[in-house]
Amino acid sequence: MVYGSDLHTVQSLRLFINGLMRFQKDSKRNILLPRSRNARNDLCSDPGNRLFCFEAGDRRLNEHPALTAVQTVFIREHNRIARELRRLNPCWNDERLFQEARRIVIAEIQMITYNEFLSLVIGPSYYNNFLLRTLRNGFYTAYNPNVNPGMINEFTSACFRFGHSTSQSSFIEIQSSGNRTNFKLRNNFFHPFDLYNGQTELLVRGLADQLAQKSDNFIVEDLTNHLYRRRGEKFGLDLMAINIQRGRDHGIRPYVDYLRAIFNFSVTSFSDLNNLMPKQVLQKFEQIYESVEDIDFFSGSISERPVSDGIVGPTCGFIIALQYNRLRFGDRYFFDVYGEAGSFTPAQLREIREVTLSTILCENSDEVDELQQWIFRPVSENNPSLKCSSRRSFNFIPWHDASCNNE
Repeated sequence: MVYGSDLHTVQSLRLFINGLMRFQKDSKRNILLPRSRNARNDLCSDPGNRLFCFEAGDRRLNEHPALTAVQTVFIREHNRIARELRRLNPCWNDERLFQEARRIVIAEIQMITYNEFLSLVIGPSYYNNFLLRTLRNGFYTAYNPNVNPGMINEFTSACFRFGHSTSQSSFIEIQSSGNRTNFKLRNNFFHPFDLYNGQTELLVRGLADQLAQKSDNFIVEDLTNHLYRRRGEKFGLDLMAINIQRGRDHGIRPYVDYLRAIFNFSVTSFSDLNNLMPKQVLQKFEQIYESVEDIDFFSGSISERPVSDGIVGPTCGFIIALQYNRLRFGDRYFFDVYGEAGSFTPAQLREIREVTLSTILCENSDEVDELQQWIFRPVSENNPSLKCSSRRSFNFIPWHDASCNNE
């Protein structure tokens, strides 16, 4: 999402000076993502009114302002790390500074994903059984060349789209004074222009505070009737219809086939699904589908009751856990793999293992001064809001190159 998936993309995002990525600044002199260089054809910018969208490794970054804000935080993090590495190692050239900063940012994202995010999605049972916990010391991932880390079709086409169900119809913005405003999602597709006026910090506070919706088969109208709606138009696309059609285009098998393959559970009637879904959902499925074997995988999996202490149902819980197990053990460059060309030293790993998304948000905004420790969870007695100034800072000393002192 930060660097893209091919050489052309990452090269287009680099400044080629001191390891930095291209950037611009907002009205408060805070770093923003670089301006789109294809404003007349990016289907987002309005060059006639001098409104320009942004560029990042993920081409979807302009879909809505909250997504753009999170992308902005990570380009700030890259450039912050590159500057620290240059201060520590003045003899390093642009290429080495860039690649080392990139390596650290990728490791931070993996640490956050595995240590903070996944257990909340799939629940502790799948999380532990598929060996997804990243320990803070001692344990290294053992790379397995026989594990295929490629994307599972059912993961990309259905299961990891569970977040569509958790989306709110409006996003909260919180001022430094504590005053709150909000904007409708349906009115802000491909309209990230308020970030030029300091909206990033307002959205960071809002995202940390606002609860997601429950993951189920209910979707806000902003996504079912107004997806990507252009300003001045009454309606947009239907994301749920797109998801169902995507599954058919990708050749995803019917929902009941996965119950048989994963759990050895054969389904011959709608009533067989009583233990997996609410009764009212099954009644609707009976009205829509002629046979239980016709239920689309996306429709069925998103309708399951969630696993214990998780968000998704058991079928997608299994598939998501399997995917992230493969991504971890089949990747020779996973951040805590030992003894490979891209391996960090034990001292460097200790620093990376202390990183949380909350600390990254704190480090990259002077205007956000307080956040809860675990950002994916609401503030509570066990997850208090902490001053950013009280947090442990990332120690770059393990990256010091002694040879720089000899030049």
